[in-house]
Amino acid sequence: MIDLADKEIFKVIKDEAEDTLASDDGQRASAFIDNLPLALATELNQNLPAAQPDLVTAYQALNDRLSFVAIPALKREEIVELFKNKLLLGLREARIDLIAKLKAALLTIPAFSSRDELRQKLREALMENQERLGEAAINLGGAMVNATIGNWLKKYERELGARPVGSLDLNQFFASDKDIQNLSPADQIAARRLFSLHDYLKLSSQTPEGLEDPVIFAAEGQLKKLRGGEWEDVKVETKLATILDKVFKFFNPAPSATEPATVAAPSFDLVNVVKLALSLLTETKGELAVLRDALDKAINSQARDRALGIILLLAQLRRLDDILSDDERFVLLVAEDLKKSGQDDKVEGLRLNPTAPNFIARFLKVVLQDKLNLAEAEALGFAQKLAGLLALEGEKYSRIVISGEDGKLRWNL
Repeated sequence: MIDLADKEIFKVIKDEAEDTLASDDGQRASAFIDNLPLALATELNQNLPAAQPDLVTAYQALNDRLSFVAIPALKREEIVELFKNKLLLGLREARIDLIAKLKAALLTIPAFSSRDELRQKLREALMENQERLGEAAINLGGAMVNATIGNWLKKYERELGARPVGSLDLNQFFASDKDIQNLSPADQIAARRLFSLHDYLKLSSQTPEGLEDPVIFAAEGQLKKLRGGEWEDVKVETKLATILDKVFKFFNPAPSATEPATVAAPSFDLVNVVKLALSLLTETKGELAVLRDALDKAINSQARDRALGIILLLAQLRRLDDILSDDERFVLLVAEDLKKSGQDDKVEGLRLNPTAPNFIARFLKVVLQDKLNLAEAEALGFAQKLAGLLALEGEKYSRIVISGEDGKLRWNL
């Protein structure tokens, strides 16, 4: 049992909290937040709020600051409460990247529509925040009002509009607005962080600009990452780069006289499939159940490009490798193919280990060749590309498609 009234103990806890802030250690921050109320509730410390209220306030201040480090681990309502009543602490803690913390929290929410709901609640919490940023009153549409976080945001939107603001307009606002200039340098930094946070929350998780998790696309023979609406080159380790290089040679064949191509160029339009995958992200809101239903429908109606686009998107969202985990429609496709090939004994293995690469390979073989009627070479080439994307999550998936002794691609079943 720890005596929170002991000044030496407080010093050690404070130093530990500062170290946690400096190292941005979310796990330690979460542990502190969980344990402080328990320690205060013990018999040894239950009279501390009445006996030493200033000390309890100091502990609570540490707790509040560490809450921003632990944002990804907080409940949604706790994050909303933090933004409504204690955001100023986070804005003044320059070591904490609030937008990065929010992205990490949003990534824990599977449905994109639910992510947008949290964004909306956080925007509303900011507008209701009554913490003062600066001492002097500010001009809001001709009226002088308290410099609360909510009023700053109302002024910001009144001056610059409700849409996300570009850096040029933001810089001009800071250079010309008298209320901004009345702020101390530290408060100006906090205000800039506030406006950037507010603009981030205006974005939708269902758009390329607002999507929290970067999505990987293949375009023009290169691997590109879509992050915040901008394209970035993907840098990978040498071994994985070799795998990906082979993948993209299939889609951009350039056979030499000494090394003939092992497969023909695909008959489907890869560029169209890639574009379709991006539009599907918006259409389905990235919701797994919706994507799986759409894939099942596309397979059954033999809508080839749409099915390929959904499969590609699932791989990019890192949800293709678990497609056999809990969807009986797709499990049955693989189970029936196993029985058809006289491998009834492997059906139980499918049930026990549905994410095994050989079962993912068989699923792709069934869908691409048997259901969508792709030529074997085309199906193998497309699957090899998917293997490159899946390999970013686990190298074992790089061998969904392998080269035989004759140098030709084949399924690794």
